[in-house]
Amino acid sequence: MLSTETPQRLHEIGWTRIRQSHIRLAQECGEKLSNVLRGFEPPASAYALLGSVFHDAVERMDDLVASGQTRAFWSDTMYRVKGDRDYTLRGQLMTAWDYEELIDDMHTGRYVGMRTFDLALIVRSTLMMQGISVTHRELPLSYEVGTDYPITFVGTADLVGTDSAGNHVLLDVKTSGLWGAVINRKSDIKAQRWSAEQLTYHRQLRHYAWMLHKQYGIK
Repeated sequence: MLSTETPQRLHEIGWTRIRQSHIRLAQECGEKLSNVLRGFEPPASAYALLGSVFHDAVERMDDLVASGQTRAFWSDTMYRVKGDRDYTLRGQLMTAWDYEELIDDMHTGRYVGMRTFDLALIVRSTLMMQGISVTHRELPLSYEVGTDYPITFVGTADLVGTDSAGNHVLLDVKTSGLWGAVINRKSDIKAQRWSAEQLTYHRQLRHYAWMLHKQYGIK
């Protein structure tokens, strides 16, 4: 996976824990990656926050089914996921009012056209129809390679489950196409379709599948 010279060079620049998000940053802009490695990571966008809130709700399916139709559920989830981090909305740091508006939007579905609760239930129903039982949620992944210049690959698998035949299934929920409608305050949902070939060779999924096998023995 790594050439002989690569680990040494990664140690020289301080990149010894590799995440998929770091690889994307390196491809987009080396300066952005350098800032992150030095601890100067800029606030994430509202897209990231909304996606994290949705993931959290899907992963807590029992709580979602019991309380997901209430605004309080989405408010509690939003602020718990947010923690003490700042986020940006349309290029500006989000205000308290902005967070409350996003909570309203997720609860009512006024721009997406469907409540976030209903969208999360669709994920649940899809898993059930496919005969998939979730065995792990937010599973931490970490695997170290090398001795002289060790490099640790890290990540988090959204959902890991088994199908009706006992095969392990790695699930990654993608929601970025939804949130443009919320952030831009208009119904402009972007469809996302993945071909079988794209899924087979998806870098993040292949990377996580490799770490699942190495760390947990899951094939």
